[in-house]
Amino acid sequence: MQHSNNNTQLLLRAQIEKPSIYLGGDALHLGTTSSSSSTIEQHHHHHHHSMKVDDNNNNHHPDNELKPVWLSNVQTLLQQPQITSILWDVEFLDRVSENDWATFLVDLRHNTGLSLEYQFDVQCLHRYNANNQHLIVSRLREILDLASAKALQLQGNVRKIVFVGMTSHSGQLLAYLPTSLMELEVYFSPESSSLPGDQQQQQQLDANEQRERRSRIENMIQQYVANLPELTCCAIKYDENAEDQLPISTYALASLLRTKQLSKIEMEGCRVESDPDDDVFHDVPPDHAVFEALCSNTSLVLLRFRSGRIGTSCAETICRALEVTNRTLQYLDLGNMEIPDSVAGAAFKAAMRNQVLRGLDLNLNSLQDFGFSSLGRLVCMDLSDNFLGDEGALQLAQLIPSSRLDRFNVAENCIGPIGGCAIAWSLQHNNTITKINMCDNPLCDVDAGDGPTSDITRTIHNSFKNTPAYRQGFLGMLCASLRQNRSLSFINLANTSIEDSHGPLLAILLRVSTIDGLGLLRNHIGDKGCVYMCQALVKYPTTLRVLLLQNNSISTQGFYALWKGVLSTNDTLVSVQFGNELVEIEGVERGQRDLDIAIRMNRAGLIRLRKNKNTTRKEWVEALIQLRDNLDCSFPFLRENPLICKC
Repeated sequence: MQHSNNNTQLLLRAQIEKPSIYLGGDALHLGTTSSSSSTIEQHHHHHHHSMKVDDNNNNHHPDNELKPVWLSNVQTLLQQPQITSILWDVEFLDRVSENDWATFLVDLRHNTGLSLEYQFDVQCLHRYNANNQHLIVSRLREILDLASAKALQLQGNVRKIVFVGMTSHSGQLLAYLPTSLMELEVYFSPESSSLPGDQQQQQQLDANEQRERRSRIENMIQQYVANLPELTCCAIKYDENAEDQLPISTYALASLLRTKQLSKIEMEGCRVESDPDDDVFHDVPPDHAVFEALCSNTSLVLLRFRSGRIGTSCAETICRALEVTNRTLQYLDLGNMEIPDSVAGAAFKAAMRNQVLRGLDLNLNSLQDFGFSSLGRLVCMDLSDNFLGDEGALQLAQLIPSSRLDRFNVAENCIGPIGGCAIAWSLQHNNTITKINMCDNPLCDVDAGDGPTSDITRTIHNSFKNTPAYRQGFLGMLCASLRQNRSLSFINLANTSIEDSHGPLLAILLRVSTIDGLGLLRNHIGDKGCVYMCQALVKYPTTLRVLLLQNNSISTQGFYALWKGVLSTNDTLVSVQFGNELVEIEGVERGQRDLDIAIRMNRAGLIRLRKNKNTTRKEWVEALIQLRDNLDCSFPFLRENPLICKC
């Protein structure tokens, strides 16, 4: 059977970073998601190299059965203690003979992985006829029943189950979930649309289908998921390449929020909504059901909605519950959910009054003017890919000094020099922020930005616009603030209109700050700017460890300036990234790879020791020991300095 590309992507996305067994129709794999992991693959030769499944010819037949060679491989793999994940697809469950299946269950029973994960690819289940579907579901139930029995006998516990390719029609599969299950991920696939008709009829049919689909999913969640007593994490996700979104009723969300012990709820690609026609079957209005459930919840820590839609009233109800009663939720994610400014304002109001909420993600929502009342106790905040502009940046800057933020992201927000200066100015009064992402804003473009547009933001602007640093623009204000700020460790200024003329300010930034990471990708920095930074790194002690310069306008001159200058004295740099374009620069052999090796040798002190004529043998040995795990560094150095071997 040929699997679709979407199904393969979902399966890869569902995999964990641990050794796993994949039991598919044609192959058996042992490996991890790491690119360097080993893979064992045993192909099985049979009469039908690619089994065809359709409504007319998909009966279980001996010619389609897997050959016994797979069984010995599985027996060997199940004995390895590092195996913590087993992946099945429906073709495998259909093609294994009865005798081999019985033997396999015995082997599976003796596997005692303490945190085993089962993943089932059921995307093609609907393409089998009734008899084969019954066989597949029966075997899947045997696997899950065995998982429950093992949990009761303390012979290992299936802590996580992943279903890939689910539809609203296959909810019966969830009926067999073990009561000891702690984590559940369900990846839904698109379902077939209505038969062709005129546009009005088609819209009505589609609406009816969506209503029925939403109802089936609601029943699935209420009957099978919300009743799992040990469940702590539940993720419902939809194919990211689908044209529609997965309909989830507000009542289904309320059912999950009422689930005891559940600490993490994720919904990706879902459209959370209520239907007035369905409300008559419930005792309370949908938003009130969500409010009551969240107010009484004492276990939920993370609530994430991504890349879908949520009703404005429902989102505001969630924020109101956080503001009024709930004191357990620590992270709220409403990224890419098409929420209006009013919901963002409600979220910040909740953060102001809620003493527990630590993380808020509102990225990709086209927000403009929702007003920052307070940042409360937020530690991390993502407002990227909105339309804050200078007005929003000025409002945010007013709250940063008194905040508890550790990191925040305002990338891609149309923030110009005035808004950038406001945020930079606020850093001199803050001692908690360690990481900032301000990329993809025209911070250094003097013609960009709209400036303050309200009396409040004009007042904020007036508080710093007459300072000497302000006349030097964003980088000048940043340098002035980082003379006092000692908490910031990384700032991303990629694609912020930085040019060669800003070289002196970049040099000051490196000299006066305590940052250990600086992102300058996709700017217009040339050789002159590179030389200025090199001089700062050579002449002054810095804390910089990582410098990112990819996709700038640096040629051989700038490259060699950093190579020869920095490596002569600086021993803090761990990585300087120029990008693959340097491989093609004439006179720079192997470009980035050679620079990485040189930096590593410098960090080990080899270059410094070579310049010292009185270096002792002990010093050489100690330096070389630091490179014992990297032959690319030690061999070239020994080859170029043969006298070291005689020390």
